[in-house]
Amino acid sequence: MLPILVLPLLIIALSTGPLVYLLFLFSRPTSAFRSSFIPLPLRPPLKQFNRLSVLLVTAHPDDECMFFGPTIVQLIEHGAEVSVLCLSSGNADGIGAVRKKELLESCKKLGIHSSNVTCLDHPQLQDDPKAWWKASVIAEVLDAHIGERKVDVAITFDNGGISGHPNHRALFEGIRYFLNLPASSSTSPRRQIPHCYALKTVSLLRKYLFIGDLGLTIVPHLLFRARDGKKSHSAVFVATPQQFFQARTAMTRHKSQLVWFRYLYILFSRYMIVNELDRI
Repeated sequence: MLPILVLPLLIIALSTGPLVYLLFLFSRPTSAFRSSFIPLPLRPPLKQFNRLSVLLVTAHPDDECMFFGPTIVQLIEHGAEVSVLCLSSGNADGIGAVRKKELLESCKKLGIHSSNVTCLDHPQLQDDPKAWWKASVIAEVLDAHIGERKVDVAITFDNGGISGHPNHRALFEGIRYFLNLPASSSTSPRRQIPHCYALKTVSLLRKYLFIGDLGLTIVPHLLFRARDGKKSHSAVFVATPQQFFQARTAMTRHKSQLVWFRYLYILFSRYMIVNELDRI
C-alpha cells in the first residue's frame, strides 16, 4: 500500500516543486504573494521604531544552519535582529569547546554577531541522544534569557524534532512549559511572553525532496486560505540560491561534524531551502 502512495507523491512533488520555487524567485519579497506566507509577528519591516528581536532556541551547535538557515537569513535581510540560544555545547563526544567555536563561525556566516550567540553548558542540559531534558529546566533558562534580551519572537523545533532527537523534542515541551508559567513563578524581573513558532517536522521522504517539497508545502497553505478565507498562523521561508549557499557555507564551519552523510543532507534536505513554522 505504501509504494502506491509514494509514487503519486513523488510525481506531484517533482512536477510542482520547481515551478513553485520559480514563482517565489520571480516575485518581489514585499509582494502580496510572498507576504501572505509571513504572519504579522514575523514581519520585521512593520516594526516602526525598534528592530524585531528574534531568538532561535536550539539544542546543539550546527542546528542553526542544518535546520533553520532559510528563516535566519531572510529575517536578517529584512532587518530583524536574530540571536541564538544553544542549550548545550554538543559535548557528547568530548569536543564541546571545539563545537562552541564552530557555532560562532557558523553564525558569523549567517549574519549573526557573536554578541548575539549564547551557548550553554548546563549540567542538566547535556548533549545526549538518549536523554530527555526537563521542561521546567528549559523554561527557567528561557525565562531569564528572554527577559534579558526583550525578545519579540522565539523559534525552536516542534514535538517531532525534525530528526526525532530527544533533545530537539524537549525544546518544544520546554517552550510550552515556559508559555504556561504563571507570572508569580517567573525568575525574571522583566517577564516577557514572545510569539513562539516551531519548525515543522515532515516525513522522511519529504525531508529529502529538496525543492521538490515546495509544492507539497505551499499548496496546502493556499488551499487553507481559500477554504477558510483567512490567513494562516504558519510561516513559510523559502531560500534563494544565494541564501542556500550562505547556509551551506555556514554548515561547512562545523568541520567536526562533516561526515559523509552530512554532505548528502546539504544537497538533498528540504530544510536547507524551505522552513515551515507553526505557531505554538
